[in-house]
Amino acid sequence: RQMFALIARGESMIDMDIRDGDRILCRAESKPKNGDVVIALINGEATCKRFYLRGGEIHLVPANPDYKTR
Repeated sequence: RQMFALIARGESMIDMDIRDGDRILCRAESKPKNGDVVIALINGEATCKRFYLRGGEIHLVPANPDYKTR
């Protein structure tokens, strides 16, 4: 499987101990399951969030209550 790494920016996943400046090693997957931590591209920008599919809609949930679900 294909692997890649990103550097975290911001505090949206702090409750999972992913902090600003951390390196995140990722494995490419085509079908995430509910609750998986994913790297998603939104308007060309990568974001790290927990993935949920509900009622046909994708929800990207941060691990910090100060941030909004996308």
